[in-house]
Amino acid sequence: MIRKILVGDWTLVKAERDSKETATLVGLTFQFKQDDFIRLNLPHPNLNSETDYKYEIRDNKLSILNADLSFDLLELTEDQLVMKTILEENEFTFWLSK
Repeated sequence: MIRKILVGDWTLVKAERDSKETATLVGLTFQFKQDDFIRLNLPHPNLNSETDYKYEIRDNKLSILNADLSFDLLELTEDQLVMKTILEENEFTFWLSK
């Protein structure tokens, strides 16, 4: 059920770094595909914005395989996704809309 809701293009609405709003990730997108692949333009040393990555979901954790990156799924509805992750020792929370 979670995968079915995730499929589609998600765009960043708001981001927080260490509980403070940040504009450094404006334009961030996550594109979930039906075959359990994702494409995202998140600045990360293990990611390329032109590459599709296999992902898995277990216990409300979305893991990008072969990229050493995971997100805690905090909220998911048909049109809103909220996730949290650690990047460069900072905690980030993303609010995305479809």
